[in-house]
Amino acid sequence: MSDASAFSLTRESAFSYACGRCSRCCHGKRIALNPYEIARLAEEKQVSTGELIERFTEDGVALAVVAGAPGQPCVFLGERGCTVHGGRPLACRLYPLGRLLTPEGEERFAEVEPHPQTAGVYGKSGTVG
Repeated sequence: MSDASAFSLTRESAFSYACGRCSRCCHGKRIALNPYEIARLAEEKQVSTGELIERFTEDGVALAVVAGAPGQPCVFLGERGCTVHGGRPLACRLYPLGRLLTPEGEERFAEVEPHPQTAGVYGKSGTVG
């Protein structure tokens, strides 16, 4: 979703999503991390930021996935869902939306391509905001 033209939604755009807790969104994604998100995750896991980077990231830049596991699940996906839900990165908090902030400060959103078997329910009963 690198094409900026896909980011046509604003906070006022009609949108709703009810998560079905299927965890399919936690597979096959590369979630980039910023320093703040690393600190939040470290706090959630009760480890140092250095240990979090070493154990749970790819080169300190993105969340690691479970190597060799079917569908490449996020390293924090447990049997009952996300094990760091309270400290999860912004990309996870916004799902199923992606966010673009232009150099001029304009904020735009786009829908992330859903897993073909997602249990989430899309609608228009609310707004992106």
